[in-house]
Amino acid sequence: MPRKSAEQRAAELWRIGNKPPPPPADLAPPARKLWKEIACSKPGDFWTPTLRTLLGRFVKTSEYAERIAARLDELPIGDSEALALGRQMTAANASLCGLATKMRLSAQNMISPHSREQMADPGPGPLDDLLGGRAVHGPRTGFPDAPQ
Repeated sequence: MPRKSAEQRAAELWRIGNKPPPPPADLAPPARKLWKEIACSKPGDFWTPTLRTLLGRFVKTSEYAERIAARLDELPIGDSEALALGRQMTAANASLCGLATKMRLSAQNMISPHSREQMADPGPGPLDDLLGGRAVHGPRTGFPDAPQ
């Protein structure tokens, strides 16, 4: 499949507009809210019909996982029903993780290999009066040219 030119992409975006897809009518209000938040986080042309299907499954699974979590909070630890719900919760979380990855919604997709190097903690470096000066590092002591 050939790459689309900038003009083709701009024309498609102009035709569809930059509006996120509306949530399906069968979603409950909390799921509709989640749909809107996720759909608004990406440009309008990002949401192909396939991704909209995955997004629908994602918000329904998320709603299901929330109901499981609410029920688990009511049960004592070690209860037989809690154990069964725990397995269901693990499966729902795995499904949510897979769907988020496939839809490129995970935080991992927002970090490029180049930005990982920039985010790495360089650790404490030598004091540099030009970077921060006394306002950051305080007065220097123990040096012959340090002002008293």
